[in-house]
Amino acid sequence: MWWAVAQLAAAATGLLFVAVLARHQRVRGTAAWWILGGLVLLFCLDEGTGLHERLEGLILQFTDIPDTMFLWLVLGIPLALIVLVLAAVSARHLPEESTRLIVLGVVTLLFAAVGLEFVAGHSVGLGAPPLAVDVLSHLEEFLELVAGSLLLAAPLAAVRTRTTGKSTSFTLMDRSRR
Repeated sequence: MWWAVAQLAAAATGLLFVAVLARHQRVRGTAAWWILGGLVLLFCLDEGTGLHERLEGLILQFTDIPDTMFLWLVLGIPLALIVLVLAAVSARHLPEESTRLIVLGVVTLLFAAVGLEFVAGHSVGLGAPPLAVDVLSHLEEFLELVAGSLLLAAPLAAVRTRTTGKSTSFTLMDRSRR
């Protein structure tokens, strides 16, 4: 978990750095960079605190759903769909390569965190062997790391650096520039 948190923190930092750069250079898509940086920061905070697992207590207060290990998915699935739409709409204002990396990263993260956790929860409920549940859990964590890598690469794909002498300049690409 610590590596995923560090990776997502680095991705959020990169996205927010690019948001500042976009604002400074008055590049189209500044709001998208801020939104995506905020989303990834929220992913990071959730991963580090396990907030989504704590949603089970909230759900149990208002429903008669039997207590299971993966009850948070009742709220997690609708939230994941909202996040996916927000990320896709925001990312369409970024350079094409960054758009692909963001969308693929968010889809991979949500597939792992929501999809595989849903499958693992049902596997436990169906009496699957512990080894199968462990494999699903490791696959979920691996895919979350892959997603973090994609989200970390997205802002880097939009920045061009140029070093002359002792100074380095950063130029942010926008949707129309290559």
